[in-house]
Amino acid sequence: MRWLVFFLIVLNVLFFTWFHFQQEQQQLQVRVQQPGFNFKRVPGLTLLSEITPEQLQQMDLRNAEVGMAEPVPVAQMCAVVGPYPEVVSARQIKSRLDGEDIESTIVIIDKPLPSINWVYMKPRATRKEALSVLKRLQSDHIDSFLVAEGENQNAISLGFFNKIESAQAMVKELKAKGYDANMMEKERIKETFWLAVQPAFVEKINESLMLDLQKDFPETKKQEKSCEDVALLKIIE
Repeated sequence: MRWLVFFLIVLNVLFFTWFHFQQEQQQLQVRVQQPGFNFKRVPGLTLLSEITPEQLQQMDLRNAEVGMAEPVPVAQMCAVVGPYPEVVSARQIKSRLDGEDIESTIVIIDKPLPSINWVYMKPRATRKEALSVLKRLQSDHIDSFLVAEGENQNAISLGFFNKIESAQAMVKELKAKGYDANMMEKERIKETFWLAVQPAFVEKINESLMLDLQKDFPETKKQEKSCEDVALLKIIE
């Protein structure tokens, strides 16, 4: 009886061994039949530095989708040389540029200044009424003057102060005396004179020339601006 049980166990082991061997042979045959990856079908790699501009443009997917974009025109660049506090100085520099065969035009560029605090009394309905208030202020020994024209015509100016604290103290003092004083922050600009130079002459304004101009006018500098912006500046001569 024991030998029969042993025989059956051995038989089962042999059967499972043979079964797994057959499965492995079938899987191996399937893998052999599948063709390997053909690397020859893959185009060779090309470095970006090796691609010509024309090839790169053809490979640009954006051009394929939206078409070739028209080139954006490059804005012409002019130059301005300055600033100068008065037109006389600008004329001197213009004369020196003329000597270097550099054509130029005197233009004005507004320079922003720190704002200032204005103490005033609001415009009166008539000039006569404003003069009456002005006479009363002057009789109280308060410095004041009449605004004769502009958007604040017939207003009375009581002074300008760099520090807001000084302006506030002035308003408080005047109100204590019965005057309807007010305060306003006013922006300020200063006109400065520059020499505008067209593109054909910009390169002639080199470092050597700038050093020469700065001997007499140390603040002189050269700034490149688009010719469109320069065309909007106020021309003096």
